[in-house]
Amino acid sequence: MIGLLDGTIDWDLLAESYGGPGGLLNVDVSADDVARELSGRLVYLATPYTKQVRDAETGKFVLWMGEGMAQEAARWSAILAASGITAISPIVAAQAIIETDASGGIDPFDHKFWTDWCWPLLTRSQAVVVPPIVGWERSSGVFCEAAHALRAVKRVMVIKDDMKRRRCRG
Repeated sequence: MIGLLDGTIDWDLLAESYGGPGGLLNVDVSADDVARELSGRLVYLATPYTKQVRDAETGKFVLWMGEGMAQEAARWSAILAASGITAISPIVAAQAIIETDASGGIDPFDHKFWTDWCWPLLTRSQAVVVPPIVGWERSSGVFCEAAHALRAVKRVMVIKDDMKRRRCRG
């Protein structure tokens, strides 16, 4: 697992350890703050996925839900790109892989497969950005990615909720 070994999602604990003035964890920042701090850098866009794309009754993967989550991640990638940030979104790429996997051999819920696949993207990124996409605060993936980045002395910026209505221009 990329983050905490016991799987606990505790943003307050991360804030106590890594937050505050000059800290690596910056919560409730604006998209403009992110642009000012991370322009010209390669960042990992940490967004929720697994819990958001699973049918509540059957537990099965729902393709249209995955498409929606990938589209929201792509929208944030565009916002950051317009600000001079190269944002890697594993969700955008993973959704495309899932949709084009003709053999059906790639399981959208295979935690080990996707953790191993995301690892090189996360380790090579210079920072992690968490946009205000529904479910981010309950996402074990987002939390673990942020925790790993912080332990690797990388900046984590969580964009505040009121910025989610921002649209990319162009």
